[in-house]
Amino acid sequence: MDPLSILGIAAGVVQFIDFGSRLLSKTRTAYISISNQAREVVAISVIINDLEHFGEMLADGIGQLSPGILPSDLERDNLLRICKDCTIAKLEWASAIKELEDSGHYRRFSFQASTATPGDGGNSFVTALLNTRAIDVEKWRHMLEDLRARLTLTLLAVLWKQSSNSSLKLEKISSQQEALAQTLARLENNTQGLNQSVVKIANRDKPDPNPKRQSIIDSIWSSSWSQNSSNNREPPSGLSYCNAIIDSLTFTGLSHREEAIPPAHQKTCEWVFSEPRVSTNDGKYWSSFNKWILSSEKEIYWITGKIGSGKSTLMKFIISHQRTKQLLQQWSGSKPLVICSFYFWNPGNELQKAKNGLMRTLIQQFLRTIPSLAPKICPRRWALLSICGLEASSSMPDWAWAELIESFLLIVPHIGKLFNLAIFIDGLDEFDGNHQELVDIVQLLGKHAGSKICVSSRPWNIFRDAFVSNPSLRMEDLTAEDIEIFVRGQFNGTQAFRELDEADPTATEHLVRSITKKAKGVFLWVSVVARALCEGLSDGDKFSDLLAELERLPDEMSELYTSIWSGIKPKHLKNSSEFFQLRELAPTSALDALTWWLADNENALDEDINKIRNDPKKMDHITQEMRRRLSSRTRGLLEVTSDGTVDYVHRSVRDWQLNKLPEIRFAAPEFDVYLALLKAATVQISEKELWKTLQVDTAMKFWTKVCVCFHYASKVKGHPQQIGLLVECLDRLDHDCAEIWRSYNMRIGSIKGKLSLCRGLSKTTKEHDVQLSHWPTTQHTPAPNMLETSFLNLACQFSIVPYVKYKVSRNPKLVRDDPACLALLPCAVWGFAHFSWPDPESVIVRDSDPEKWKLRLELANFLVEKGALNSSKVGDSKYTAQIDKLYGDVHRKAAYYLEVSFQAEPEEAQYWKDLSDMLKKSQSELTRNGFWGKGKGKWLRTARKIF
Repeated sequence: MDPLSILGIAAGVVQFIDFGSRLLSKTRTAYISISNQAREVVAISVIINDLEHFGEMLADGIGQLSPGILPSDLERDNLLRICKDCTIAKLEWASAIKELEDSGHYRRFSFQASTATPGDGGNSFVTALLNTRAIDVEKWRHMLEDLRARLTLTLLAVLWKQSSNSSLKLEKISSQQEALAQTLARLENNTQGLNQSVVKIANRDKPDPNPKRQSIIDSIWSSSWSQNSSNNREPPSGLSYCNAIIDSLTFTGLSHREEAIPPAHQKTCEWVFSEPRVSTNDGKYWSSFNKWILSSEKEIYWITGKIGSGKSTLMKFIISHQRTKQLLQQWSGSKPLVICSFYFWNPGNELQKAKNGLMRTLIQQFLRTIPSLAPKICPRRWALLSICGLEASSSMPDWAWAELIESFLLIVPHIGKLFNLAIFIDGLDEFDGNHQELVDIVQLLGKHAGSKICVSSRPWNIFRDAFVSNPSLRMEDLTAEDIEIFVRGQFNGTQAFRELDEADPTATEHLVRSITKKAKGVFLWVSVVARALCEGLSDGDKFSDLLAELERLPDEMSELYTSIWSGIKPKHLKNSSEFFQLRELAPTSALDALTWWLADNENALDEDINKIRNDPKKMDHITQEMRRRLSSRTRGLLEVTSDGTVDYVHRSVRDWQLNKLPEIRFAAPEFDVYLALLKAATVQISEKELWKTLQVDTAMKFWTKVCVCFHYASKVKGHPQQIGLLVECLDRLDHDCAEIWRSYNMRIGSIKGKLSLCRGLSKTTKEHDVQLSHWPTTQHTPAPNMLETSFLNLACQFSIVPYVKYKVSRNPKLVRDDPACLALLPCAVWGFAHFSWPDPESVIVRDSDPEKWKLRLELANFLVEKGALNSSKVGDSKYTAQIDKLYGDVHRKAAYYLEVSFQAEPEEAQYWKDLSDMLKKSQSELTRNGFWGKGKGKWLRTARKIF
């Protein structure tokens, strides 16, 4: 299908996604009608009519794209699926809007820009949705994000085709490309930013020296802004601006994988730059790497091989070798050369295994090489810095996929003209996503003149099909000599081997060759086996013992790992199990040695993190201790890497561990990974270095760490023997967080910048004549007459059932004792995100564990049993109002999920049904027993009416 026709249909889809994004926006962006007119007040009938028009537009697009009308085409097929999904979305929107119309309460909606504040009572469309529970706003955020991401990749493929087609110049569609890219960028910002605003967080912590900054950011990241809207000529401080943009692209773990890959052993891998050897059947063992670099062919070089064959080691060797740079410079000629690289790492954090991480790394490395192009490559961020100065760098939105693609599309036209580009991507099989999508991106990069792409992966079918006709090499066919060199290097480092070699060189030669033969080209196997045999040599094993051990060890990696696990000393087996569980279930890519040491330390809560950090000898001792413990407990399968983190020696160890996890856990069945992580995180949160300098993002950083602690606590199983430590950790967390906020005088919105305590829930004291709120109140933007948040409220919001039961069982009055605080029951029912603005929980991976719904229901049942519904005894209108509102909201939520059950997650829908049934039953019992006041039966009648 003609790419220009696809772009025409895509433009309509972009309009529809933009339409939904604006309706859901809490920033009160203007309503854009189908006629492209901006309106501030809109009748519901207008929204219905516009939605119908979009339905007709989508139907027309589906008609043009349907199979049978046109031959199959990748971009066409992708766009057809997107159009169909948009049609389903349109039908659900129509149902939700019809419900608003039928209610009789909503006729017109305000879309005025932004005097509104979070939580105000303005008649906005999204407020109506939230109040009526007519539609799940959170699910729509993800739906819009998914549609936007898929459409972006499709458009990238279309635009790339146009840029490489001599008959269709990119200039002909430059305006259309710019409009689509800008709209997609704004959509990314809307869908990811519904519950958070970086600048609002900054204003809550510290007065913004430039109160107009937010409006400037909103303008620059809007669809109407273009590169020509600002003067992007480089000012004298241009390099500083570029460095600020580079810093914004940096992410945790960016270089972790590269640093963790061991360097090639001396004299190995050199063969890659030599002329390929000829096999016995006159075929070459590999495609000449030198010729590929120097050729003008648009081909991708593929390095493949079995697990542990040394692909990553070779890639690191090639990328860092001076010979590679010389060859690439010779190929590039007089044009400047940009060399970029990325190492995918599946056990790592989200960005280490995602396309966003790949693109952020490539753009960052490009800007480091040619910083003068920063104004053209990142025009939005450059404009913000030009207007507001470097202090605005902390206010820039996070990088979204649409903006990354926008920036990369702005790089593409210059490739082969202003500069040449070489990209090395290691571990395509480590990518955590659609591998075909990744292959498409790589092939698009490789088809552009002036680019060289080299990738590595296991020989999976999807990669073989994509790259088999390209220049390539297979590691296990080429590494026999390297393995022999490596084995000799390992053995020569052992005194016992040198003695044996001097006494019987024939025996040592036989041993080395036997290892090389059995390795079958797998470097990792050799590394593990050589370590085991060196230990035997040091223990005085005879030559015959070494040969017997070599014969016993399996030649398959998974079997070898099992053999190593079976050989761990019984006294270390429990601790070994704990270590493997800790590495697998830790949510971050890899824990540093200090965090690992604290998690493994029974007396960690007695440690002073500041004293440890300020003592270099202590820090070095901890690192060395962890090296020894990991060596003895895991026999080298886990190690302290060069960057100080604890990680798998190879990804295949993780694959093996996943298969053996039940057996590994059986060795330490009572160990709770999340309790160990909570213990370490609790100690580390009071580190003074984190808080000594207040920045505009201090509150977000603080709440990030708090949320991580509560996330760990919510995962603790709650066995009786663990509850004491859980309570001790959380009580210390409460105390230390209060100290942090008090000591550093962090501002909390409108509460005069002071921090204090919630009555009865903390033993931390302040001057007796000052009445202050407790630090958890800062989870949302304060407002007049706002209810405070207690630490126990937070525990309920995160469903930390054992802790809440422990506290309430010892003091039942906590259920409804303080009318100035949020009631515990609504906190348990709705969860943390419902009460937070901006939503700090969004900074950690949202928990999709179905068990969370069971925990919420269990906690709600417990609180009801303890009298949370008996509001007549409180005598306070605020508490009564909270409970009354909860009844109506829960029944409406249950009714909504009953209606859309075919689309809802089963566990979530069941949760709201069970909760509604429980509340109705409890209310009936309270009414029958005389605990429910006059007029309260209205909620029972409301529930019956709804259902």
